[in-house]
Amino acid sequence: MMLFLSRPDRSITLSHLLRAVGTGSVLLLTSAVFAADGWEVTTGLGVGVGPRYSGGRETVTGPVASLDIKAPMGFFLGTQTGIGWGADLGKRGSFSVFAGLSPERKDHRARFEGSDYLRGMGKIKRRGLLGFNAKVEMGIFELESTLSFTDKGDDEDYIDAQGNRATARQEGYTTLRLGLGTQFYEGVAGTLVGSVLADWGDRHYMMTWYGVNPLQASRSRFASYSPGPGLVDVGANLSWTLPINKQTSLIVNGEALRLVGDAADSPIVLRKTQLSGSTIVSYTF
Repeated sequence: MMLFLSRPDRSITLSHLLRAVGTGSVLLLTSAVFAADGWEVTTGLGVGVGPRYSGGRETVTGPVASLDIKAPMGFFLGTQTGIGWGADLGKRGSFSVFAGLSPERKDHRARFEGSDYLRGMGKIKRRGLLGFNAKVEMGIFELESTLSFTDKGDDEDYIDAQGNRATARQEGYTTLRLGLGTQFYEGVAGTLVGSVLADWGDRHYMMTWYGVNPLQASRSRFASYSPGPGLVDVGANLSWTLPINKQTSLIVNGEALRLVGDAADSPIVLRKTQLSGSTIVSYTF
């Protein structure tokens, strides 16, 4: 069973999908070679829609490209999963470890991401990310968990309101996504699967994505805000796959997340319910 469980970056925008556009065309040139060696290569191209940042009111529509390579001995490479290795755990479970990059956020409107509402908050840069994923089938359900750790960001020195030297630190953070999914339908109209989701973040994650430190408060419209660790959001997603032929499929994804707790109370949050979706045509070599 394949469920549509996205990575727990919780910056629910198109930016992590769009980063595939620049490199996808180059990797596509090598896909036939990999396929000839017995590797499985799946490419996708379509359109997606989602908020410009997690908690934002503005939405953006843009192109979506993806590339996923499955190699012998459990190794994989993908625009969503990064590079990693996985293995089965008995007949009903699996485990994988992966490395990649965390999402980014800009404090101004820039093509398919960012918002001028965040001006003065500074850019959240991509960082190295290490993740662990585990799945187990329980009858008609599948339980999935993804635990991710990021490297620390760049520190920035500044002078506070009292004239003292201070440092705005971007610490590494930890996130956990839990999902419980099932297959609702399989037949002539394709396959429909869905899941309910919950995301948790430590205090460094919450401060990075939903907090406002004193330096940001001095440069933006927001007052200082220091959220604590806890539940970030809850929600659900659906994924419909319609095979066109043996190698080509139409995939329609949709996700709804509701920010909760300290994340929902953040001054940068204008809309607590975040909706996103995509329509992709995929081809497997």
